[in-house]
Formats: sequence, C-alpha cells, structure tokens
Amino acid sequence: MVSTNFANYSPLYKQQCQNVKLIESAYDSIEKKVKEAIKTEDKNEEVVFTRLLSNITVIWMEASILKICYDNNYFTEEDILKIRESQSLEQRITSLINMAVCKRHNIPFTRKQLDTELKYTERARYKGLIQLIQEDFTESINIRNKIAHGQWKFAYSNGSNALDEIVTAKINSENIVGIQLKRNLFKNLMELIQHIAVDFDKYDSTFDVMYEKIEGYKHNKEGRNYKEYKNKLIESYKRGMVRKKESLSRSAV
Repeated sequence: MVSTNFANYSPLYKQQCQNVKLIESAYDSIEKKVKEAIKTEDKNEEVVFTRLLSNITVIWMEASILKICYDNNYFTEEDILKIRESQSLEQRITSLINMAVCKRHNIPFTRKQLDTELKYTERARYKGLIQLIQEDFTESINIRNKIAHGQWKFAYSNGSNALDEIVTAKINSENIVGIQLKRNLFKNLMELIQHIAVDFDKYDSTFDVMYEKIEGYKHNKEGRNYKEYKNKLIESYKRGMVRKKESLSRSAV
C-alpha cells in the first residue's frame, strides 16, 4: 500500500478496514478449529468448520473489494455505487478492475472487458487478472453461494430440482490445504488490484513477481497433499499427548 498517513483516509475507508480486520480474525479462529478437529480426528467437526472456512474466505474477498473502493479517495461516490450495484460478486470484482484500468489509461468506463482498448503489455496483464477471476474466484463464489444457502452436503442445480453432482463433489472435496492456498492466491490478487487503484508504479514494477506467486499457488493446489498434511497434524498431536502423559507420570512420583 502507498505510504500515506492513515489519518488522511476517509471515514468509510477506516470503517471498512475494521470490517476486513474482524473477518481476518474470524478466519484465524475458524482455521484453528479445523486444525483441532483434524488433530482429534473429529470428522464431523472438521466438515463443519471447513465449510465455514470456505465461506469466510470469500466473505473476506467481498469485504476487500469495498476496502479498495474506499482506499485513497481514488474512486468517486458514483464510481463506487456502480461497482456495488453489480449483480454478482464476480461482476463486482470485474467492474472494480475495469474501472481502475479505465481511470489509469483515460478510457471511458465500461462494464465490458477491455480486450481491444489496451496496448499489448497492459492487455496481457488485464487478461491475466480476468482469467484468474474466471478460473479460480468464480468457482469459490459458486461453492460459497451453495454453502450460504444451506447446501452443505448436497448441492442442487439452479433452476431445477435436481442434484448438481459437480458442485456437490467440489463442496465435499474442500479441505484446509486447498482453502489456505486459495486464500493466498486471493490475497495476492487483491494486492495487485489495489496497486492499480492506488499505486500504479508499484503495479507496473511488481506485476510479474506477484503473478508468478499466484501461479505458484495454483500449481501447489494440485500438488500439495491434504492427506500428508492431515497425518502430520494427527501424529504431532499424538506425540504431544504421549509427552504430556509422561510428564504427568513423572510429576506424580
């Protein structure tokens, strides 16, 4: 973020910072609950708190979008209302990117994508951001929407009373490892978008490094093994319990 005296920011930005901070605290608390459930091999609790962790991750994204809107008074009130009036969260984040890019390049704002309006390098970067939203963020939104509507075990098709087997499988395959990687991906994505709005020089100089990080998280999502992570937590917990019992036994002598 640009080095600016926090006191100079608008009340709305300061308020939204508090919203984001509270959500981040909630994420940390829920993540601890998931780990505790894994260690104690409480499968039901793990499922419950994993659903909540998945939900809070997308909630954080939604709150972060509004935080960027209020940051540094870059967007006018009319701009922000246009972004907030988008019908879906996916459209909201796309509108945020479009508006920020339009402002930076003095292009009249449009809700449509900017494929034909930008020079090659900027167009390639823009397409990369939009692709991330379409490939990674949209899926998380769909899962969050099902969870938010009480479809925690079985998800149903929109517009028909039928089981959506694809989304059901995705919901039930969610785990802490995948969610952690997605959260890191989203954090880097939001930082890039923030740089467009408030520090374009930094966006220009750090884009390649940050985008490589995001691609790394995407690759790790496929390669990082949840079962190994789970087994390590369980084994570590068991060893800790053994040491605790041994310590108590020695104290009792």
